[in-house]
Amino acid sequence: FALQLQKEEAKVVVGSVLSYCKLQEIPLLTVHDSVICRASDEKKVYGLLVTELNTNVGVVASLRVSKAA
Repeated sequence: FALQLQKEEAKVVVGSVLSYCKLQEIPLLTVHDSVICRASDEKKVYGLLVTELNTNVGVVASLRVSKAA
């Protein structure tokens, strides 16, 4: 089950969100179970993650946003 979850996460984050951000020239990094983006791109990236998780996994995501200190 854990491997299936990792595959689904990779499909969403790498396959969809990172690919879209690259095309739109939005800098984005992944670190473990997180993504790091500019504050100015936060809403766009958040929306992409929520939409892709809902579309591909069938869950309404509850994501936590942390601001840099």
